Amino acid sequence: MNTTTNQLVDALNRAKNDAVQPNLVSDVRFEVVPDPTWVKNSVVIIETSTKHVIENLPVDENGWPIIAKDSIPL
Repeated sequence: MNTTTNQLVDALNRAKNDAVQPNLVSDVRFEVVPDPTWVKNSVVIIETSTKHVIENLPVDENGWPIIAKDSIPL
């Protein structure tokens, strides 16, 4: 979920993934309710079975990940 646009940008259906079938956002039946406490300018990863945010990743104004320079291998 992109916290800037409140758009669902990716999804994973474990059953389809395990069956080596394509995953589409439309395959996941989960209504995302934006939370004002989510970090702005980020993408949050939500565990749909618990509705908990398990990760948030910073993104730029175009929605691309911001990678810290110290995390790039030499």
